[in-house]
Amino acid sequence: MIETEGLTHLHLFVADLDRSLRFYREVFGLEEMFRDGPKMVFLRPPTSSDTITLNEVPDKAGATGGIDHFGFRLADKAKLDDAIEEVEQAGGRLIDRGEHAPGSPYAYVADPDGYTIEL
Repeated sequence: MIETEGLTHLHLFVADLDRSLRFYREVFGLEEMFRDGPKMVFLRPPTSSDTITLNEVPDKAGATGGIDHFGFRLADKAKLDDAIEEVEQAGGRLIDRGEHAPGSPYAYVADPDGYTIEL
């Protein structure tokens, strides 16, 4: 078995780097760590080592490659409606919502490139 400290990052192809950067900053509060050239930026939440890399490759943006979705755990589950509203105001959209089990609400939303995010 290979010993790890967990996942290092999630790498997304996006159509418009500025649009996606704005979305992930506004909706999830991700902060820019650094850039690798003019078309790729590394982001993370302020209190985490989780990383999302946005890479502007328009012809591959939104392609799932077999990955269905990724998720963000809300700090306050009671604010799910507020989170959905923020997603929509930032250019995303609600796909579906419900409960996995009683008292365990969820929502699936899409970012501007169509990637599915579970809240």
